[in-house]
Amino acid sequence: MADVKFSEHPAKAGSSWSLFSWSPTSVTKAQEAESKLLSRFQYFRPSTPSAHAASSAEAVANEQATVEVKSARKGSFPDVAASEPPPSEGDDASPHHHRLIARVGLVDVGDKEFINTLVIDRVEKPLEGFTRPGVLKREISHGSGGQMVHLEQDVAPVEEVGRTGPKKNTLVLCHGYGAGLGFFYRNYAGLSEVDGWRIYAIDWLGMANSSRPPFPKLRSGGTDEEISGDAEAFFVESLEKWRKANSIDTMTLMGHSLGGYLSAAYALRYPQHVERLVLVSPAGVGKNAEVDMRNRKGFLPKLFTTLWTWNVTPMTLIRGMGPWGPNLVHRYTTRRFAYLDESDSNDFRDYIYHISAQPGSGEFALSRLLLPGAWARCPLHDRLATLTMPTTFIYGSGDWMDYKSAVSAAQHMKVPVRVARVADAGHHLYMDNPEAFNAALIEEMTGRTKGTPIDGVEYVLERE
Repeated sequence: MADVKFSEHPAKAGSSWSLFSWSPTSVTKAQEAESKLLSRFQYFRPSTPSAHAASSAEAVANEQATVEVKSARKGSFPDVAASEPPPSEGDDASPHHHRLIARVGLVDVGDKEFINTLVIDRVEKPLEGFTRPGVLKREISHGSGGQMVHLEQDVAPVEEVGRTGPKKNTLVLCHGYGAGLGFFYRNYAGLSEVDGWRIYAIDWLGMANSSRPPFPKLRSGGTDEEISGDAEAFFVESLEKWRKANSIDTMTLMGHSLGGYLSAAYALRYPQHVERLVLVSPAGVGKNAEVDMRNRKGFLPKLFTTLWTWNVTPMTLIRGMGPWGPNLVHRYTTRRFAYLDESDSNDFRDYIYHISAQPGSGEFALSRLLLPGAWARCPLHDRLATLTMPTTFIYGSGDWMDYKSAVSAAQHMKVPVRVARVADAGHHLYMDNPEAFNAALIEEMTGRTKGTPIDGVEYVLERE
């Protein structure tokens, strides 16, 4: 492997301090937390452990941490190593030549903006792009004037997989609000077993480990349609640039929660590039409540509406709590994801904290897309009627999102529609019941036959 050369920027350039200096976070720490989660997938290897370091000393520490994580092989993520034959004697045992590859890196979408991307692919032979030097760019700081560290290594950028590899069916996973591609860590092993598919997962621009440019200013005096449209464009147009950078012609696009809303917005804007749309507990489908909270009287409704308008987000609270931020996240993860073992729980907590404590950007879309009470400014309910591709809705059986909204919207849609519910799962159904969720998603990838039973999945609507 080529030597890693660091730019001459001080390590402190990568730090983003919370309110109190005792609890620092940084892009480096967020990337390291991501790698710890993904390392549960036996075929994932960071482009180099040093790709998450802002200094040579930190690179050594990261390499040791990566070795320890892989050696421990703890956590609830399935071990899929046995599914691949070991290299025969004389074969190149380099990780770059494994038939199943998983790489993560930043994809350049122009204007000094990068979208963090995981790609999983099965290859019969080494790809050209993985046998020559490449440059992976990792941000040290966010916003205008952010400094970059350039790492030279013998792994090509993520987008080379699509550029140099054969054309395949493509699945793109898009996370929800306050999340990142690491949230799907319990799903990658199962999904990677589907032959003929290349799997991508992204961090939306302005979220998790992607670049965090300043979010567009609120349009003065704008209508709900104009305000929502500006916010949608921030994400939709960056996803389109990402698609072009990865040489993807068409894809099965899956989005969760707010990511489902944005995926639907993308499919409405660029239908020619979406073969199938999978909306997992999507936000913004239901019609607006009869009473707009903005018009409700009383101190608490007015206070809530004011804070919502001021973009006081959950991440604002985490950053504002300084050294108590990690504890706040810990209390949430241990209650909501109590089924995770200690190793998973700790790593998942660290991941959520570090991606939440970064400077705000995409998170500020919340009040532009949704009204107080989480109703969409421009509900998808009627907009989905113009979709041109088969669409599937998947909810958890205990989901706080109402699947009946999807059933209602489906009555106006002119394409094949399915509405499914995953048993023993809430809003984060892909984590709560990964086996059943994967089974439902794989059905969409491989072509479902109407009426075929799936353990843990109930189809409440199937219309061909």
